[in-house]
Amino acid sequence: NIRQREYAAFSLLHTGIGSRLHRVYPAKRSWTLQFHVVPTAGASMTKGPITERLCCVSCGNPLDCGQRLARTCPRCLMALAWNSDAETPASNDTAPISGLMIGCYRILRRIGEGGMAFVFEAQQEYPHRTVALKLIKPGLTSLELLRRFEQESNALGRLQHHGIAQVYEAGTADTGFGPQPYFAMELIRGKTLLDYAESRALSTRDRLEMFAKICDAVHHAHQRGVIHRDLKPGNILVDETGQPKVLDFGVACPTDSNTPSTLRTSIGQLVGTLPYMSPEQALADPLELDTRSDVYSLGVILYELLSARLPYNTGKLIHQAIQTIREEDPVRLSSINRNYRGDIETIVAKALEKDKTRRYSSAADLSADIQRHLKDEPIVARPPSTSYQLAIFARRHRGVVAGVVGFLLVLAAVVTGSWLTMRAIEAEMSARYGACAELSAEAMPGYSR
Repeated sequence: NIRQREYAAFSLLHTGIGSRLHRVYPAKRSWTLQFHVVPTAGASMTKGPITERLCCVSCGNPLDCGQRLARTCPRCLMALAWNSDAETPASNDTAPISGLMIGCYRILRRIGEGGMAFVFEAQQEYPHRTVALKLIKPGLTSLELLRRFEQESNALGRLQHHGIAQVYEAGTADTGFGPQPYFAMELIRGKTLLDYAESRALSTRDRLEMFAKICDAVHHAHQRGVIHRDLKPGNILVDETGQPKVLDFGVACPTDSNTPSTLRTSIGQLVGTLPYMSPEQALADPLELDTRSDVYSLGVILYELLSARLPYNTGKLIHQAIQTIREEDPVRLSSINRNYRGDIETIVAKALEKDKTRRYSSAADLSADIQRHLKDEPIVARPPSTSYQLAIFARRHRGVVAGVVGFLLVLAAVVTGSWLTMRAIEAEMSARYGACAELSAEAMPGYSR
């Protein structure tokens, strides 16, 4: 069915060997569809049966039997999928790409898009199930992106947890743009973490219980040697049962020492989402990264889940955001909501420690402290001591502290000098007084030594 406003003209051109039907769309579409019906050589146009060979309605290339239903070759279908937007029919109608085969998966519709890949809802032939098919974008098959894509599929293949989307298969398909890697994974029908919490109006207790499940999933990944490095609410979907699922391990980092150096991030390469990066991750030094970097990101997620805002205002410039993350303290949760004063504020503050040695050592420890709070048990985290806060203040404001210390030293020197001067004057006055007293005594009658 073609909308009347999109239809411009139909023309039937008769030749001695066949016919061609043209559908020409308005100029703004910038693409033309054609349908070819070509009889085999020697066939008569007036007598006997005609054997038809169907061709792609877009480029005119012959179609295989399995492609005749869509009437479009794989390359043209994928081109429609890549370029679909609000100005093309593919955005409102999934028919152009529906039915395209990628390996043993039949595309149903496009459901998402990332920086390096599209995600489609697809039907697997055997076993019969609906999956999420992630296919790298054409033209982006650089060695770096191929490495990350393979790294993501390998990372997901190592993880078997109900809180992490499961990967089923990885492979390569030729869609007319050359070999394109893909992998099929569990299709999760749900909302992002913040949208789910907002739409369900979850209580603080419900939010903490859900967050503890997320920590358990992240800890499972850490135990399997995988650091996510891009944990954020947008990479966590909550299904209809309320189970959160961690997604997008595209920039995950292996922790095992046997990993080849080619699979590690280079120094100076900033990977992740800035507002959720730990201070050491913002330095872009992969040697400083460990599982506690994910713990920090979890702390930012928990802060935002409870307060509906980020702990920092990172601004728009990268260098300002990095400086804020590394030097500024987050706004205290109790200043946003007094109900968070006490254990909750202390737990979040420990997860957001600038010094990774003072954070929770693992996501499991963070989850355990949340469970203790929910059970009204004493938590392990403690507010930072006054001496530690003073030491941190001195470290962050060295110029001010140096000026104050210098002033105090000068003041102490002045006070000490004044005190010594007064003591000297007092000693001199005492000596003079003693001398005068002795002279007066000598002048008195009957004085004898």
